[in-house]
Amino acid sequence: MPVWRNVLLNTRTYGVRSILDQAALHYPRERLLNSLPLLLWDEPLNDLRVKRHLQKELRTTASDWQGFVAAYKVVWPKFS
Repeated sequence: MPVWRNVLLNTRTYGVRSILDQAALHYPRERLLNSLPLLLWDEPLNDLRVKRHLQKELRTTASDWQGFVAAYKVVWPKFS
């Protein structure tokens, strides 16, 4: 898939600010697939690095599991 199309899809999905992120060059489903194992992990989300990674991948300000799952559910139907 052309890079320009990925940038357009990311902009449409995550907003104009997503253009500044390197992930804008990749298909948006990649962010979802990077987030899924962390959301399925049995451990609580206490690690700040994990929370920041999820916030970046899902373009959300959520800080708890329910918020991350809600952000995931908003985007997933567009790319499933």
